[in-house]
Amino acid sequence: MMQQLIAFAACVTIITLTEPTINRMNCQAPLLLRLGFWGLCVAALAAIINILLGEIPQWASVVGAVAIALYLLGERRGHTREKWQKIP
Repeated sequence: MMQQLIAFAACVTIITLTEPTINRMNCQAPLLLRLGFWGLCVAALAAIINILLGEIPQWASVVGAVAIALYLLGERRGHTREKWQKIP
């Protein structure tokens, strides 16, 4: 049950962060970037459907989903990157 709850929260976070990003992209955005965000969104949606059907995700999948969600949350705060990024 704990794995399902953590994975569900991470997947909802991934969807809520990738969907607006996909909508803001235009045709000048690199294809690999667009496909990457689309793949993340579709995979998170598929994981949510599997969780709702009663499947228990493996811990490796849960850790991966949480890591991606944390990365996307950190990416939204891009201006804070300047505080810790090394400038050559």
